[in-house]
Amino acid sequence: MTTDQPTVFQAVGEAVAWASELIQLEIRLAKAELAEKSVHLKAGLAAILIGSVIFAVGLLLFSQALVILLVGVGLSLLAATLIVAVVFAGAGIALVAGGRKELDAGTLTPQRTLDDLQRDRALVKEKLT
Repeated sequence: MTTDQPTVFQAVGEAVAWASELIQLEIRLAKAELAEKSVHLKAGLAAILIGSVIFAVGLLLFSQALVILLVGVGLSLLAATLIVAVVFAGAGIALVAGGRKELDAGTLTPQRTLDDLQRDRALVKEKLT
């Protein structure tokens, strides 16, 4: 055996050190990706909150105008109010469903990091076998 060939212990030690460094890099990547997802989450929540408040004010005024219009057409105040309330409730439900879709766990999963970890695991397995 020549001195410039690594021993089995040296090769295993290098592989373990390399795997350790790779894991640390992946952890840093995961943290960075989660921080990025966190920014999207905060932005989505802020937009939903601010938009909801502004939208509520507009809808209140618009619904009052619609009730007045329906009363002017000949409906009773109760019937006009119920019709407008049902229409706006349906629209509100649709908007909330759209906002929830943006906050779905699938969109917040750090998919790139998970893919990298699977590739790295396969590579480490290959090198150690």
